[in-house]
Amino acid sequence: MSVFSKTMSVAGFANKYGIFKLDYLTRTNKDTGEITNFVSCLDEHGDRLVNPNDPDRSLTLRVSDKVDSDLSGDLSVSWFTPDNGEPSWLLHPTGQNSVETKGSLSFAPAKKSAADMSI
Repeated sequence: MSVFSKTMSVAGFANKYGIFKLDYLTRTNKDTGEITNFVSCLDEHGDRLVNPNDPDRSLTLRVSDKVDSDLSGDLSVSWFTPDNGEPSWLLHPTGQNSVETKGSLSFAPAKKSAADMSI
């Protein structure tokens, strides 16, 4: 059974990771023809953000088939563990798989200073 955890609003996710822009991208596997949709997370300069869990990779999100390419609608981000495959962040409609929004607030991502990042 697939598991959703750490669910938050897109605005909350963006604020937590310092995201200023999400780009909806499509990649086609040249060998199989399989199409993969994903979202790339960008900083204020338009550069891809580094994945905090894997510094050798950029921060990306899988995209639910129920999400339109214009990223419209009420969307959430969850840590998604599929039945088979690697766990990752998933962008999905709010309320998918019994996730229910009781209320929400939207914020612009906060600018983090070097002092905020230190432990």
